[in-house]
Amino acid sequence: YFEPKISSDGMKITFSISNDYYTSSIYVMDVDGSLMKPLASELINPYSPKFSPDGSKIIFFSEEDLFLIDTSGQNLMRLTNNNFPDKDACFSPDGSKIVFSSQRYDIHQNYELYVMQSDGSGESRLTIDSPDDDQPVYTQDGAHIIYHSGQTIRIMDSDGSNSINLLAESGISSAYSPVPRPFE
Repeated sequence: YFEPKISSDGMKITFSISNDYYTSSIYVMDVDGSLMKPLASELINPYSPKFSPDGSKIIFFSEEDLFLIDTSGQNLMRLTNNNFPDKDACFSPDGSKIVFSSQRYDIHQNYELYVMQSDGSGESRLTIDSPDDDQPVYTQDGAHIIYHSGQTIRIMDSDGSNSINLLAESGISSAYSPVPRPFE
């Protein structure tokens, strides 16, 4: 059991279960542990579930693509469909956008950050640089995205502009731990 996330209303929990070294499943349950049910059981190794801000949907990745499903287990929708891994999806605070990390279009096979509408449309690239950019999270007001880049933590405007190395600004030169995720 790993990656537990609680809905914004505090009523539901989603999490992953690793069945063995090669398979996983995602579940949702009430916060008291009742009504536990698997989601997207038809997919291979779904993992890393996260609630939408209103708690009605769960985003996760499976088979290197991003998927969205209602907490009831209905309306499974594939958001990305390509030959490159997509991961680390996070909703904007208003639920209208999703930021995520992907290796697509990069000859160096680095992860870069992308944003799309919450229905999977309007995808655009936010970062273009040599280190891996991953683990993005929106600030509470949705104006900025904090993310892990190489061995540092950066912040940028939500449109990808004005990227700043937070650790250099604080006098720290590098980091070896992932970005904190206070706004999930």
